[in-house]
Amino acid sequence: MPVKLRPYSIGGYSVHQYIFTPDAALGAAISSGDQQGNVYVSGPTDEWVARIVSHCETAPLTTAATFEIEYASTATGSAFEDLDVISIWTPITHSTNFFVHTAGQKTVIADSGFNTTTLPSRRALRFNVNAAGGTPAQNVTVIMEVWRPLQ
Repeated sequence: MPVKLRPYSIGGYSVHQYIFTPDAALGAAISSGDQQGNVYVSGPTDEWVARIVSHCETAPLTTAATFEIEYASTATGSAFEDLDVISIWTPITHSTNFFVHTAGQKTVIADSGFNTTTLPSRRALRFNVNAAGGTPAQNVTVIMEVWRPLQ
């Protein structure tokens, strides 16, 4: 009898997506700042960062927009999910310290070149806009795809 695989599974992993959006209203230009949009918590086991995709309905012009996804790396005790006690955040970086959304492009996809590939379990995740781009981007969505081991 053939083995039935779970949907969206790759080998011994399931695919999960974290979807980040800045604080800007729909149709408004984004602005720089830390901890924008939703805060998430990583899964029950370490996850592997496979891909980051950014979409800008209105692309940044003249200069790139730069984004950063960070996880809690130092907290009081072991409360890595508690925003009140997290003291240090570690970026999930791609070639530079930030994920760069090139000026003039509506979609940018990165599926290699990550300096941080392992996302520790049960860590708060936050989204930062480091630079909005010259003539800032609008209607931005950044998706981080991770592979989580099946249990």
